[in-house]
Amino acid sequence: MQVDACTADNKGGGLFSSGSTHLDNPMFKNNAAPTSSAMDAVGTAPSRVSRMRVVTTAQSSSMTSMNPALEWTCKLGKWAPPVGMFFGGFEHCPYYCIPGFYGN
Repeated sequence: MQVDACTADNKGGGLFSSGSTHLDNPMFKNNAAPTSSAMDAVGTAPSRVSRMRVVTTAQSSSMTSMNPALEWTCKLGKWAPPVGMFFGGFEHCPYYCIPGFYGN
């Protein structure tokens, strides 16, 4: 799934999710919103994101998750918390593991 050049007035320029969402290999490219230019995930429904790619030049956050049930599938060496605000582009997951840790 590729979501390219979408705009929202408030949040979730590429996708606003308030229910159960399962995304495999999504690409969000050059979407715009005051916050969460790529995706905004809210609610408590079980959700999963695998192999996500965000390409952005937006000055706002690229993704916001307020869903404690969001599960990320990350490649080894990367990670993401279920709740948080992420900035900039990323591939698979927004953070690198600290040295000595690699995920499982």
